[in-house]
Amino acid sequence: MPVTGVDVLVASNGRLGVAMSSARFKHGIQHMGEASSKLLKLRPVIFRYNNDSTDTTQYGLVAEKDKDAKIEALTERLNAIERQIQRADRTQQTRNASFDPGSSR
Repeated sequence: MPVTGVDVLVASNGRLGVAMSSARFKHGIQHMGEASSKLLKLRPVIFRYNNDSTDTTQYGLVAEKDKDAKIEALTERLNAIERQIQRADRTQQTRNASFDPGSSR
């Protein structure tokens, strides 16, 4: 039998729940602007699961088709992490250079 319904989430306190889509359950809603350009690279599709006896139309993504967009997003994230590490390293080098072991700080 196919699984139908909504995704169940586990909250940080261990309680189960579902994500609500309505604006009345959200705050801080704003347009994504340039951030949505990454989402637009994904190619949503309409499909039916092979093992769904009800042949229900589904909406979503196909992993193989969005591989390039996911790789690009991962590469961007890894580059951002690398920049953070480099900044932290420079900050530490500056602290080390200004550290005077003879002072009584």
